[in-house]
Amino acid sequence: FPPPLLCRSSQLKKVNSYRAPGDKIACVTRSCSLIFSAFKFSGGGAAGADEFLPAFICVVLGANVPGLVSNCEYIEAYANRNTLMTKAGYCFCNLRSAIEFIMTADSSVLNIEENEFERLIKENTK
Repeated sequence: FPPPLLCRSSQLKKVNSYRAPGDKIACVTRSCSLIFSAFKFSGGGAAGADEFLPAFICVVLGANVPGLVSNCEYIEAYANRNTLMTKAGYCFCNLRSAIEFIMTADSSVLNIEENEFERLIKENTK
């Protein structure tokens, strides 16, 4: 996992350290903010969704946060609805999108042979 993305994943890993939904979503927002900053400071300017979401998917995969789906369900159930209409909500929506992609991606989506996909899954889930 590239070191610049690793530090962004460390913010996401902190989600299990908090109990309040607002604190959990703040971890997600900090992780997203670091990714946007990385794009900005790399000389590429501001990142759009086409650049951000693939990077965030990598961060989510690298973070490998136990119970991340449950955390999302908890946030959805108990977070202040007004919070989900802000930058935090945008970041949370991207987290849900990243999780959905990770859970449903297959070899056809990733443009690799199915046997290669299966081999990589087995190697990385040991």
